[in-house]
Amino acid sequence: MKKYHSFFLSGITVVSLLALPGYAATTYTYSSFDEPLTSASSPQTFPMGVNASGQVVGSFKSIYNNASIGFFKSGSSYALVSFPGAIETSANGINDAGYIVGNYISSANALEYGFVEYGGKYMSVKFPGTTYGQMLYDINDSGQITGYYNDTSGYHSFVKNGNTYTAIVFPGAIGTFAQKINNAGQVVGYYEDYKFSYHGFIASPK
Repeated sequence: MKKYHSFFLSGITVVSLLALPGYAATTYTYSSFDEPLTSASSPQTFPMGVNASGQVVGSFKSIYNNASIGFFKSGSSYALVSFPGAIETSANGINDAGYIVGNYISSANALEYGFVEYGGKYMSVKFPGTTYGQMLYDINDSGQITGYYNDTSGYHSFVKNGNTYTAIVFPGAIGTFAQKINNAGQVVGYYEDYKFSYHGFIASPK
């Protein structure tokens, strides 16, 4: 079990992440990358998800029209993630099986929808009953997907498991924004309160 030690500073509890005796500090090596089709002089690459194999998904601004396009990176190889016919596409999450989730802007009505991609095949995902935008942010190894949509009453989050949707709504919030889901089904994100402040949350299945 990791051990941390705490101390008080001006009434605030601060957790020290310094290595304790008998515990080795984690060190990292860093490497920079940019999607090859973004501008060389002013690159804009935005990784959003990584799986256990080190495969990365995200989006970048295209050098050709400055539109956002999704990408998939495996080692030094890149592939585009672009929903067919979309104005823009963002890839936000990838699980260990290689399923990718994200969102795209439809050329038909300029609304935003979620999608799932696997093996070059795309499936559009729309929360039942909504006519507004929707975003998918993550997918775990069981295929559970989390994201949020907006309607006239605000922003609402959900977990999609097959064809079943479960609402993720922080009590008393005026907006709930789910971001990630782990293999235990726990969802993390942030919510907005009535003072227009934002707070983090974690939602665990009962």
